[in-house]
Amino acid sequence: MPPAMGAERPYATLLLALLLAAVSPGGAAEKSGPGGDEAEEAGANGVEEEVTVSASATSDDPLDAPAAVDVLTGDDLEQRPADTVVDQLRRVPGINVIQFSARDIELASRASTGQANNSTLALVDGRTLYQDFLGFVMWEFAPTDPSLIDRIEIVRGPASSLWGANAVGGLVHVITKSPQETLGTTVEIGGGAYGTRSVHVTHSVAARGWAVRVGAGLFESDPFPRPQTITNMFGETIDPDLGVNEAGAHDAGTRQPRFDFRADRTDGLRGVWSFQGGWARTRGRLATGLGPFDIDPSTSMSYLQGRYRSGAYEAQVYLNYTDGDATNLINGVPLSFKAAATNLSLRSRRVIGSRLVLGYGAEARLSSYALSIAPRGRRRAQAALFGEAEWSLTPHWSLAGGLRVDHVVETIGTIASPRIGLMFRPGENQTLRVAWGRAFRSPSVIESDLWVPSIPVAILDWNEIDREVVGFPFFALVAEWVCSQRPDNCGAPPGEIPTYTAVTAARGSRELDAERTSSVELGYAARLGRLRLSATVYRTRSSNGIDFPVLAYYGNGPDGVPGTADDIVLPPDPDGDGTLEAPPLDVCPGVSQLHPFDEMCAAGPVGYNHFLSVLLDGQIPALFGYRNRGRSENRGFELGLDWSTRSGLSLFASYSWQDDARADGVPMPERIAQVLAEREAGADLDGDGRIADTTPFINNPPAHRLSAGVTLDRGRWFGGVTADYVSRAFWQDVMTADFWGWTSGYTVLGIQGGWRHPGGHLELVWQVTNLLDRKVQQHIFGDVIGRRASARIRWRLGPAR
Repeated sequence: MPPAMGAERPYATLLLALLLAAVSPGGAAEKSGPGGDEAEEAGANGVEEEVTVSASATSDDPLDAPAAVDVLTGDDLEQRPADTVVDQLRRVPGINVIQFSARDIELASRASTGQANNSTLALVDGRTLYQDFLGFVMWEFAPTDPSLIDRIEIVRGPASSLWGANAVGGLVHVITKSPQETLGTTVEIGGGAYGTRSVHVTHSVAARGWAVRVGAGLFESDPFPRPQTITNMFGETIDPDLGVNEAGAHDAGTRQPRFDFRADRTDGLRGVWSFQGGWARTRGRLATGLGPFDIDPSTSMSYLQGRYRSGAYEAQVYLNYTDGDATNLINGVPLSFKAAATNLSLRSRRVIGSRLVLGYGAEARLSSYALSIAPRGRRRAQAALFGEAEWSLTPHWSLAGGLRVDHVVETIGTIASPRIGLMFRPGENQTLRVAWGRAFRSPSVIESDLWVPSIPVAILDWNEIDREVVGFPFFALVAEWVCSQRPDNCGAPPGEIPTYTAVTAARGSRELDAERTSSVELGYAARLGRLRLSATVYRTRSSNGIDFPVLAYYGNGPDGVPGTADDIVLPPDPDGDGTLEAPPLDVCPGVSQLHPFDEMCAAGPVGYNHFLSVLLDGQIPALFGYRNRGRSENRGFELGLDWSTRSGLSLFASYSWQDDARADGVPMPERIAQVLAEREAGADLDGDGRIADTTPFINNPPAHRLSAGVTLDRGRWFGGVTADYVSRAFWQDVMTADFWGWTSGYTVLGIQGGWRHPGGHLELVWQVTNLLDRKVQQHIFGDVIGRRASARIRWRLGPAR
């Protein structure tokens, strides 16, 4: 553990106390500012007084933001059938959501969602959920009870000019209700398919100027079924789990206990003090580029947070602390991780004259780590300044521009993220905008400092290789001859032919640059009474994308000539147990008549492991590593509609189209077709000097995503029906090309119904998602998810809501 790790938590607590004691609103404009989350500032029905805090530093009105903004209210989350809060976000235009397992769910905006989301920032009340040591979001640490969520703000498009690193495609900001809005006691119990079990208890009180809420909950689920086989891009049927993992190693579902508290107080200056904290545990499957890990049940995250808000002024400090262990389900590689991050931010806004609004702020973060697979990654310090200005040029035209400058000491140095937008308002509640922005993704600690010297990557069964590749006995005969000369028979029982478990290494790079993305969009947004409309056309271009390709294969080295000093040779004892599975025994007496061993043997002895390396040249990866690759491009358009009536009827629909992703200017389907053609021909058809080169590959998102639904709330009775369609997608973000491939498109239907007591103190809800029981696999490496039926009952003691 780094020396600073143990002191991080008490240091953060002291810093929190000092900061909150020192802040004052100064001369800030008396207008709600970014970072505030009070629903009470909006209108009672949220139709004409919609407030957002995530899209702009100069305005609360989403129509004024130089970006596409969507808002899901707490009522939306409760009335639309979905299995998780995050699952609701797939109905937002431009948002890709995939679920790997009972625990692992990922999200990305205007991009393909991979095994670890690192392009869309996730916040809860201004506190990040992004785990920068591995580069993913742990969504289970977000609020899981929709009744405690005021709204979720979704910003699509580059948001680094306000929020810094990793808001490349946008951000998702979960804003919780204040304790004053949840007075009383609530108990909710639920259960359903796949052994789903949940319980949530909250209690909120108001006394002596304070409003306090405490809550506890537990969510459990059995594992989803694993696919026995998958079909890769080459049309081959393979075992997705390799068969390398030990017997009994498996995904055990998930178990997520949690505890949270929040205390708010309004002072004499009408400033609001807010203190929050919590603790949660998780377990289950975690998908990474190194393969799936099973998170240990002791893995936990805790946080402390304090904020002061007065008008447009806000000061905030928080501490996130993550501590856990995991084991790779394929190769048994252990992972232990500890991460502590202390974050301090100040924001404000000032009106100058009648036409100019300035928003500005600063942020600093200090993080420390103890990671078993990245021992050099021990600390990161970063700081940022940002500002944004909005000019009212005429009653109908306005111009907004912003800039944030971040500095990360240990890795990327200083980087600027600008944004500019021109807005035209033909009417009070309509906006046309054209906007351009630039954002960046900072390398994670794993990407910069990973070092795992030995990872099992393939089991070589010589009989099987002879049967399926050679066509006659060869490798098995050589193995039998070599190992029979050793007393231990290369670790196999007497008379049997041993297998060989090949290993690879994986490393990070401190030479990585930030991944940079620029985006331009043309958008329309309208709020016409109870009807909301949106349409956006966009194009994004990224450079220095961080990838995890194979950097070297066993066999002939870079010179391509066998038997030279740069050959990469299979280790004789790959698992380090003292038994030589491929001893360096000279094989020249038996193979010197074969090419190229005639020349190699003439120069000296050739060990058995070297012999295997030459014959298997380019087939077994020796080293994976992170690197910056070339350029990629995405473009698409998004449509959204949301309409509600006073009678409780609501309709929504969204459609997203994304063109094929382009890697270095070439659409991914063309790259895939080229690789398949070269593989079949065994020749370099495009003249790039390589046969079936997959290094430029990136994920290809679904071209079409369509969601629609209707809900009806008549007071005592309520219900909803939804339909979601996702077209096929291509995945390349796991291990080697043997595991890359397409997932089929799918359509899922959901239905929900419920009854509530006239006094609002009792509520019964049932729902079924994937009503037609389609066997859906949302990622090539993901679990198979079928129909899920569930029900819950909720008691409320106290004021009706």
